Amino acid sequence: MDTLLKFPAHLPNRGPGTAPTTGEWRAGWKVLAASWVGAGTGFGLYLYVAALFILPMQAEFRWSRTAISIGPMISLIQAFLNPFVGIIVDRVGARPVALTGIVLLSIAFLTIAASPPAPLPFYAAVAFVALASTGTTSIVYAKGIASWFVKHTGSALGILMSGISIISALAFSGLQFVIARYGWRAGFQTLAATTLILGLPFVFAFFHEHPALVEARRSATANIPGYSVREGARESRFWIMAGFLAFSSIAIGGFLGHLQPLLVSHQFSPAAAAKFGAVFALGTGVGRIAIGVLLDHLKPALVAAGCMALAALGSVILADQGSLTWMWAGIAVFLIGLGQGAELDFMAFFTVRIFGVRSFSALIAIFSLLFGIGVASGGLLFAICFDRYGSYEIATFSNAILFVCAAILVMLLRVPIHSSKQLNLG
Repeated sequence: MDTLLKFPAHLPNRGPGTAPTTGEWRAGWKVLAASWVGAGTGFGLYLYVAALFILPMQAEFRWSRTAISIGPMISLIQAFLNPFVGIIVDRVGARPVALTGIVLLSIAFLTIAASPPAPLPFYAAVAFVALASTGTTSIVYAKGIASWFVKHTGSALGILMSGISIISALAFSGLQFVIARYGWRAGFQTLAATTLILGLPFVFAFFHEHPALVEARRSATANIPGYSVREGARESRFWIMAGFLAFSSIAIGGFLGHLQPLLVSHQFSPAAAAKFGAVFALGTGVGRIAIGVLLDHLKPALVAAGCMALAALGSVILADQGSLTWMWAGIAVFLIGLGQGAELDFMAFFTVRIFGVRSFSALIAIFSLLFGIGVASGGLLFAICFDRYGSYEIATFSNAILFVCAAILVMLLRVPIHSSKQLNLG
């Protein structure tokens, strides 16, 4: 673990344990841009627009809202697969996994678009989407980014994650139009085309890990600085992170899967509620970039706690079952989006700063497993609350409490500003 990974000579050397400034951006911007597009057109895009499919699919299938909420189902299956994908990424690299994932996810979207309204083939297609999507998540792209950016890890990860938010915001209205005009099946066909036609060329041309990490992997894993999975699990900070992610992800999952129906319950039309999806995506995009920069310059735990507090405020606003004005609904959705967007930043940033790059993908995949279980549970709990009580009031207020608990817990986390277990430049 003491062996240092050397960057090529064209990058400026700032001394032991330091990182290049402009050199990081100059050398890694193409990789970051490709990651931005790849993550933004992968499964993350579907998670943001999943709520658009609930009402039209329910109208055709005549199933309960719980049965038709496939976003949480996919997230739950994916969560259990992520640790295996993380191990594969650490061993063979992020590039082959990303390229394979893009192709498989496009096929999977087409499969679910062709599914009949029968449980067995439909849920088989859902399982295929979950399996294929594991290669298109931010876990894969973050491994590449972490190998190129050391001093500006937070900023680079924030930009990476913003791709999902910005592309989702741009796609939201268009996808809503496609679904309203041509049906939900055409919506999945549009997602397949977006993933394959836009994502694949960028990732194929520009995405790869730093040559120093590739060379270290070929020689021996022990040459890569950082913790093994077993060593990381022995750290108390591992379990603090797990608790923080559990509380926040349950809250986030409810809003991710039910934002449009929730706003419809506030007397907004389906079309108007869909527009708030763009506000939500904008909030996540702003959160990811701004929080990423703040993580590089302020105490990371304090930044995370403040973000969770803002999300709790947004939840309280939406818990009021009275008629919301456009302004207050927009503020609430933006604040919740801010918290959701930053959550993935925190996961990747804390993992690389505390545990290093040696088993980065495997460790973040374990955290993603917890996060995915929480997201799936939150979405299903929202659906169950609605089916039982006829409203989202109890679920939304409970989310505010969960965000506050997450804020309190993350304040216990000690995160170094710069980690000696990342790629050192001595």
